[in-house]
Amino acid sequence: MPGKRDTIVVNDDGNKTTYQKRILLYTIREAYVLFLTEHAGISLGRTVFAELCPKHVVVTSSMAHRVCVCIYYENVNLLLNILCKHINESQCSNLHSFTSVLVWDESNYDLMSSNCFMCSNYFDLYVKSNVTDKNVQIRWYQWKHINGYATKKEQQSSVEQCIEALSSQSVSISTANASCGNDNYSFSLVSDNISHDKYCINSCITSVINKMKEELPSLEEILLFSDGTASQFKQRYLFHNLTRISNNFKLCLSWHFFATSHAKGVVDAIGGTVKRLVWQ
Repeated sequence: MPGKRDTIVVNDDGNKTTYQKRILLYTIREAYVLFLTEHAGISLGRTVFAELCPKHVVVTSSMAHRVCVCIYYENVNLLLNILCKHINESQCSNLHSFTSVLVWDESNYDLMSSNCFMCSNYFDLYVKSNVTDKNVQIRWYQWKHINGYATKKEQQSSVEQCIEALSSQSVSISTANASCGNDNYSFSLVSDNISHDKYCINSCITSVINKMKEELPSLEEILLFSDGTASQFKQRYLFHNLTRISNNFKLCLSWHFFATSHAKGVVDAIGGTVKRLVWQ
């Protein structure tokens, strides 16, 4: 851990030694399995293995949530470390400097959520236009999940392709599934609006009902089921809006909420399938 105070004093046979804390990215169970794999001839229980862990090595659950150690964060850093060498006046040596170039105020939530038109051209202005040679082939490392373990793999691509990958915009996916008798209808609504607020949900519901009315002209009643997310579903604005939608479409609508942590279903599978197809 990088902080000046992120240290621990260990008593080694009467001698006090100060160590910088280290983060164990694996769980104790995962580290134990790796140990047995590499030292097949040693018989050691997991409890003893955990007790032998150095005092200055801490698990991720005991660290402060101020440092991101996930592979997504690190992969962007690894790419920026190489890419900055091919950008004039580059301030993109790491993720922090990169985000500071893209917005004028990192503490503003709307700016960091790409909801500011003033910052929309910052990437082209400060990054894309300063590329020295977009056709240069570069090599860098990325963390990949292979057989359940995170492994560094070398990547190769042109500077132009890397820049395009960094400039790709985020989108949101709203999924729905409708059943009528033996017929099923799956919906995946993609939008560049990533707010996930009540207005976005209203647009999605309206779009789905419009499509269902086209498929089933004699439709009279719809039973809606969802989780209890307050920002999207379980709120007074949505309930008020249901009366308007019901009157507009001449439908009888009712909304039902799943119990907490019990809303996993086909809509999650639809979203997972769409994301997998995009990444392929």
